[in-house]
Amino acid sequence: MKKTMLLLWSLTLAALPLFAGGGRQSGGSAGSGPAGLGWYVGGSCPQADTPAVLAELNKYLAEKLNCTLKIIETDFGSYTQKMQMVIASQEPFDICYTAHWVNNYYNNVSKSAFLELDELLPRHAPELWALIPPNGWEAAKVQGRIYGIPNLQIWVMTNGVFLETSYLQKYNTAPSSIKNLTDIGNLMAQIKGDNPNMYPLSVDAMGVLDYLTFVMGYDELAGRHIPGVVLLENSGLKVINQFELPQVQAFYRLMREWNQKGYVRPDAATISEGTPELMAGRHAVNFVGTMKPGNDAMEKIRHGGRDVISVPLSASWQTTSGITATLSAISRTSAHPDKAVEFLNLVNTDKYLYNLITQGIEGKHYTKIDANFIQPIPNSGYAPNADWMYGNQFLAYLKEGQNISDWDDTMTMNRTAKPSPALGFAFDSVPVQTELASVSAVVKEYELSLSTGSVDPARVLNEKACRLNLENREIYYPYGQDERLISAIKNRDISLAMAIVGDIKNILLTVQYSNVTMCIMVLLNKIIPVLDQPEAALQNSPGKRSNELYKAAVSRIAREIGLDHDTYFYRVFKKIYHCTPREFSERYRGIVSFSMKPL
Repeated sequence: MKKTMLLLWSLTLAALPLFAGGGRQSGGSAGSGPAGLGWYVGGSCPQADTPAVLAELNKYLAEKLNCTLKIIETDFGSYTQKMQMVIASQEPFDICYTAHWVNNYYNNVSKSAFLELDELLPRHAPELWALIPPNGWEAAKVQGRIYGIPNLQIWVMTNGVFLETSYLQKYNTAPSSIKNLTDIGNLMAQIKGDNPNMYPLSVDAMGVLDYLTFVMGYDELAGRHIPGVVLLENSGLKVINQFELPQVQAFYRLMREWNQKGYVRPDAATISEGTPELMAGRHAVNFVGTMKPGNDAMEKIRHGGRDVISVPLSASWQTTSGITATLSAISRTSAHPDKAVEFLNLVNTDKYLYNLITQGIEGKHYTKIDANFIQPIPNSGYAPNADWMYGNQFLAYLKEGQNISDWDDTMTMNRTAKPSPALGFAFDSVPVQTELASVSAVVKEYELSLSTGSVDPARVLNEKACRLNLENREIYYPYGQDERLISAIKNRDISLAMAIVGDIKNILLTVQYSNVTMCIMVLLNKIIPVLDQPEAALQNSPGKRSNELYKAAVSRIAREIGLDHDTYFYRVFKKIYHCTPREFSERYRGIVSFSMKPL
């Protein structure tokens, strides 16, 4: 039943065709010279020595693929905004990093920004096509088509926190004693007491809530900053607005408390990337959304070489979002889509190429210890420290401090972690892209200040809820255009119509979008039966005519579904059905039985 409900959610939204570019050919051909590829990536910050790495890289690519590559780096704090501008302006580029949490994959697919890859992958990337497990390709599908290539890395999600070990030792705190946010707050109080000019917690424009979704107990369905999650421990798969959860609102209050106590920089919301401050020793604590084997050795680099230890704050979960957290997509504007796919095939299967991009040049940016381990050279000018962003992380050299078994252990975790109730569900945002953009804008406007503790949640939360509820009225209109429902009504298959409406109701009522959902049930149960009453029955109501009864019914319905004004109800209804309630009632008069059971 739960999979059926989630499938229904995806299918009933599928109303608009996507741009399909699977048959598009490369702009480069034999004898035409190397194809120039452009690849947009996020990161901690642009690397000073990227030109030197690209010089080596392009020598290799010229021999292997007859192409060249330009990597365009943008810090993650501004990466989404940058990519929105690039995509909106139709700027030609070939590849970009995309995910459910940044440069939103689903939103970009709905804008036809990415090419369909179902035909390109088997033809131009057969090794990569075989390398990705089936569940990886399934998670990347929207409306049954693949628009992004999952990067092979940790697909299991475990929220946690990194703590510098020197402070744990100083305050005689065992890592195992850190169980929750309260424990972290107590540790930061001690750090702040001895270091009044220090802000213990690293927070930047990404906020903190994004790293704690599983601590909060939910799995996101439509990406970050979009209302709509399922509770991890709820087998009923009720879809809810996470921003109204008591634990999320309590988190906002905690962040405000931490901000006022000086644990967080007052201007954290304006810091696009926190890594430089972390490396400089101005912070000792930072949250992580995905823990994995060998994490501590890699995070040590971001802490300026100081030892850190990671502590889990949630259980480990298999989720669709864990797979869509790291994707590579081909732009619709690419002049060389075939060559771009060939390049992604190579970077996911060629160990030298992958490590050249992720680690830099041997002897200049790292020292090789043996066949498997390397030691980064401090201040070398190239340390992206984001192996997971570029492709198959299982090709990466291990860093000093990691274990030889880390990649095998990671693959084992991917196979054995507890599955989210929504595992396998992929949200289809195509029919509601405009509405999602409106809702996302409202959430982001408030989320950044709330998640960094910059504002008083007691003042802001009500304002946010009011604006969000207003925007939410627009999101799920396509349910009212369910062709199966219309067909069932026309064919007088009342039992089928009721089953469809019941499923939609069960989903949407839990998301608190009952106003739109109820429009359908209103038609089936209230408006039409009122108009179907015999004229004699109307005459038995002194002082009321048919039109007055009709208006009274509409008014009562509007109030029941949470709308304050009848005129708004009429506008909503007309947008869904392209006619007025009375016109709809006349059209289907006699089709809907007067004896239907109320929902």
